[in-house]
Amino acid sequence: MKKFFIISLFFFILFLFSGCKQETYNKIELKDAFQTINSVELFTTGSISKDELKTLKEDINKILEDLDNLFNIQERNGIKPNTTLSLISQRAGIEPVTVSSEVIFVIKKALEMAEISKIQNKDKEIALFDPSISPAWKIWDFPNNQYDYFDNTLTVTEINDIETKVKEIVSCGLVNYKNIVVDEEKSTVFLAKAGMEIDLGAIAKGYAADKVKEYLINRGYTSSIINIGGNILTIGDLFEKSFRIGIRTPYINWTNLREDENGDYLNHIFGRLEVKDMSVVTSGTYEKYIRDEEGKEYHHILDPETGLPIDNNVISITVVTKESILADGYSTTLFALGLDKGMEVVNATEDLETVWVVKNGKTKEVYISSGLEESFFFNENVREEGYVFKGVFNENAED
Repeated sequence: MKKFFIISLFFFILFLFSGCKQETYNKIELKDAFQTINSVELFTTGSISKDELKTLKEDINKILEDLDNLFNIQERNGIKPNTTLSLISQRAGIEPVTVSSEVIFVIKKALEMAEISKIQNKDKEIALFDPSISPAWKIWDFPNNQYDYFDNTLTVTEINDIETKVKEIVSCGLVNYKNIVVDEEKSTVFLAKAGMEIDLGAIAKGYAADKVKEYLINRGYTSSIINIGGNILTIGDLFEKSFRIGIRTPYINWTNLREDENGDYLNHIFGRLEVKDMSVVTSGTYEKYIRDEEGKEYHHILDPETGLPIDNNVISITVVTKESILADGYSTTLFALGLDKGMEVVNATEDLETVWVVKNGKTKEVYISSGLEESFFFNENVREEGYVFKGVFNENAED
């Protein structure tokens, strides 16, 4: 139980069969590409043969492994990455690297998100989503320093040392997406300044989910839940019913779960979405964070201007849209922009909906965008944890 909740995904998938005996369910557990838990759930009106399930598992694992071998930049088990993305960083300031059209496509999507995230900061314009954030992110070393609910904390001195180093990296100009030069004609990518690195971790899993969906549709599947490290992408619906996707309550884990007299969990999700043929992706402060010895937390979504965790009172944002690459990218982008500016983007963008959790003193306020009025359901049981459902966000409304 402890292990389950330490590595638990953002989403608890809730589904109901309509009762027809011909309807079958198969779950395919996949390899841990992207160092995450991945799976595909298939809903069909007839059985799937063992040979077909084996083919599906092998093919989907190959899709994920191939993409991981393009986009991973993290050292794993002491082995440095040897991927296309890591090569681009190795050749920063030296020469362009020839890449596939697939890599160019994902990088361009990341650069589009950077443009969307731009704000005016005093006398200059900055992007709060920046795929060149990697040098600062690596200094924080979240994989090793991440709080694990036990005793994995850093001293205040260690935190101060990290902050000094990341500020130096930022001041040296190593975080600047405008220095990512994409030449589509020559199929090359070049980082213009030596020491720069590119990180597509905020968008690559979404792209992987889209590729898996494309594969399954080509094989004739019309009802499925794809889960790539918590990035949820649905194909169709569940026998003419919506898929029910529960959104995990921030900071609720095996240490503070509440159960009713029947042993059912009361507070593990704060709300539920009903969706058809959509992607659901969450970003939040509770996903990866460092805690110091005094209890202060430092989450993994960093401000490219400072290299420090963004501080805008947003605890989490869940994005609902059609493509998972966009849901993935928007989840980080909108989190960084904050509730007011983020909702300006949502309201101006077609097929983009959101669920926000925002800290207001000791209260966690839950807001939704207008397109979710009929498909989001708040779990009243989390009121004991300080959650309050505020309904559709309206910037002009009285509190």
